[in-house]
Amino acid sequence: MLSRKLTQGGSFVCLRCRLQLAGAYRRLPFAAVTVSSTRIGQRFIGTYDNPSHADGPKSQKDGSPTADSDNEPTGDAAQRDERSATYWPPPAPPPRPPRPPRPQERTYTSRGQIVAPEQEGLDIDMLGKPGSAIVLREKRTRKKKRQLVELKLDAAAPETQVDPASLLTDDNAAAESEDILVNIHELRPKDKRILSDKEFTQLKNTLVDGFTSAQLTRYIREYETIRQLSQEDDHTPELPAWVLEHQPWVPTAVNRVESVEAHLVGYITKGMAPKSRLAVRLMRNCWDLSNQLVLDRDGYLSLRLRDVEFSLLTLGNRRWLEGTQRAILAHVKEVRLIRESRLVSVVAPKSAAEAIVDRIHGVLSKARTSEFETHLVSPEPLEPGVLEEVGRLTNTVTRLDSSGKKVVVTWIHMPQRDENFENACETVLRFLRDAYGPKPLVSSTLRVVPESSIHQGRYLPVLDPERKLPWQERFDKWERWTAAVPHWKTESIPSAGSIPTDILPFSLGDGKTVEYSRPETREERSELGFSTPGWSTKAQTDTSVVFGHVVFARQKNPAVSGTPSPGSAPQLDTSLSRTFVPALPALGSLNLPNNLMEEGLWHSTTVIRFVPSPDVSRELAASAPELELRIEADHVEVKALTSLRAVKETFIGDVLFPAAPVDARLVQRRYFDLPGPSIEQHVPSVITFITKSDLRPWAGKLSTPPVLLGVHLPRRLLISTTTTPASGTTMPNANNNDGDNDDSVPVDYTLASIQVQRTVTAEYANLRLRYTSIQAGHRGGERAELSLEAVRVVAPPPEDYDSDVAQVVDEDNTVDEAGSRSRFVSHSKNSPGKSPALTGAKEQVRAAILAKPVEPDEFLQATYGIVHERDRLKWHAKRS
Repeated sequence: MLSRKLTQGGSFVCLRCRLQLAGAYRRLPFAAVTVSSTRIGQRFIGTYDNPSHADGPKSQKDGSPTADSDNEPTGDAAQRDERSATYWPPPAPPPRPPRPPRPQERTYTSRGQIVAPEQEGLDIDMLGKPGSAIVLREKRTRKKKRQLVELKLDAAAPETQVDPASLLTDDNAAAESEDILVNIHELRPKDKRILSDKEFTQLKNTLVDGFTSAQLTRYIREYETIRQLSQEDDHTPELPAWVLEHQPWVPTAVNRVESVEAHLVGYITKGMAPKSRLAVRLMRNCWDLSNQLVLDRDGYLSLRLRDVEFSLLTLGNRRWLEGTQRAILAHVKEVRLIRESRLVSVVAPKSAAEAIVDRIHGVLSKARTSEFETHLVSPEPLEPGVLEEVGRLTNTVTRLDSSGKKVVVTWIHMPQRDENFENACETVLRFLRDAYGPKPLVSSTLRVVPESSIHQGRYLPVLDPERKLPWQERFDKWERWTAAVPHWKTESIPSAGSIPTDILPFSLGDGKTVEYSRPETREERSELGFSTPGWSTKAQTDTSVVFGHVVFARQKNPAVSGTPSPGSAPQLDTSLSRTFVPALPALGSLNLPNNLMEEGLWHSTTVIRFVPSPDVSRELAASAPELELRIEADHVEVKALTSLRAVKETFIGDVLFPAAPVDARLVQRRYFDLPGPSIEQHVPSVITFITKSDLRPWAGKLSTPPVLLGVHLPRRLLISTTTTPASGTTMPNANNNDGDNDDSVPVDYTLASIQVQRTVTAEYANLRLRYTSIQAGHRGGERAELSLEAVRVVAPPPEDYDSDVAQVVDEDNTVDEAGSRSRFVSHSKNSPGKSPALTGAKEQVRAAILAKPVEPDEFLQATYGIVHERDRLKWHAKRS
């Protein structure tokens, strides 16, 4: 019965109890079971939820069951309990709380694999507990489900009939499409082409969110069709004729997309969605909208120009940029002129780059071109290098035409420049004629002192003489013929009088000298032979010597070099072209007080030289003299016209001193003089020329007309005469004191040169020593000269010297010049206590000195002394 009951009651036993019944490892020991069964008095099978034993036994903390003392078992029950104690386990402990259900395993997809998170333990502790981490384990590969639809023809299906009318466009659908295009077009800004970054982005997002890609594409297609039909192309404006290629402005972009149009660079990036790119393309291609943020970036813009226009931009140190505002130039990073490709590249924001391009077009639109025949300059062909150099000096592009018989000149015309002034083409012609034109009125010679130095010397290069030379002489390398000199000693100086006196073809003067210590008066001019108010009746001769170096063009033949070979004797080659480079003494010895009471360096003389125009006949051009106009000015205004000279002849004699520090150049000029007050009456065209000119030498402004027309000269100034070196030249009609009665000949002249001279004069051996600063511009350079003039002068005596004048005039009425200079006494007119006899004696000595003419020997002896440092002037700093 028990076993059946147990079997029947097995359906109520849980899995844990069954394990215990089967002899689980938690079964209590036999003794404990026996004791427990005896004490319990009754057994409980299954759960303790028996209604008859609601207050069943409970486990203590020590695991011993409790028994109720009031319920003692009967005899039969106790015996059964004792028999069954060995087979039934004690009551099981209370069940644990149920475990929560395991959550469903979550999976993820990564790179085509299905992964699941798993917790893995770590070998380290985290916050006092064993560390752990979640690891994604790959489970399996994700399979893509593809559904292939196979279309099979059903033979049993009836044939389908297609109505052609159904293929036509629906009118309602077309109307709706047109409305969509209108809606897109209404979003276009009416008055703005440049939007801020925020506005540009908002408009783009509106197009992307409000319309489909097909609608945007159709709008672009329809817009381009309409624009082609209306023949409008805003992106390709007409370029000027001088632009060969124009590359529009392109911003610098970091994520630049390759193979995209230039106007879309900076707007379309690599990470942009296709629909966004379509919207941006619509805004740029159709509406021409720009983003201000993109325009403010630096970008590149380039132009390829023609050869002539590109060369114009490279001249004048890019002076064409001066017209651009400084606020624009501040944003320009770089303006490059690439000569090899004739390319102008600008790196700047779009507004600044376009401003530079507009400036380039504005400058090149003012270009002018003119030409003249080459025979007006020289019968020989002109070299391209010469034309390129004269173009650089005059800021022009000068070249020969295809035939080689004309010179073509292109330049930038300045609208503010007076039309009466000389233009660039006339300046080029003047430079070329002055350098390579005929010079029939100039003669030259060369002497070497001593003559034995011709075979005893060598060529030494001259360093940096270009700034002192005319422009046409700056191409060559120049060398001076120099002889070896031992240690400098006074006794090693050659004897005096080595310069031959026959080197000067004309006499030094007619004995009439002028004291230049005070201004000249009209009466003094009349005494000198000037016919007032006309031209002088006699030709005047100016003789001077300039100190410097006579240099020769470097020999191109390597066999004849500056270093002689051992088997050949060096020799001076006089056939080489030569020129003269002025030199100054050492600064320590160049002490030239203005003791002749002339104006200082702030006082200037502007010398304008004219030559006969090439339009006159050849005979007249050969016989007409050159004109030289002298204008006196100070630091604020033009003072007066000093004189107008008609130069008949010019002689240049170069004297080489190979063993001396410097050489000498003797210059003699014969001219007829017209006083300044008489110019307006006899040559009124000169006044017209001055009126049209802008002469401000103190400000560096010297602009004049190119020609001097209608100059009426006395015929006697054009007649060539026989020149005698021993005496002056007497012109025809010399007895006629009024030159105005001579027959006049009209001659047209052209401007040859213009220069500004500032001088300081001093007395040297009763001759005038002149320091001259000459500014001749690009044509003649800038230089300083020290010259000695064959003019008798007397220096004013010192103010504090108050002794009687000793014997100054001997019995033969000759003057003791050295003694008289040291014994002059200066007295004022109202000085008390001064003897009138002393003043008269001083004036007598002064007059006696001035009355003595300058002899050639005296002049050449003074020249020789300066060259060899016999007096206070020293050419080396160590001897100064």
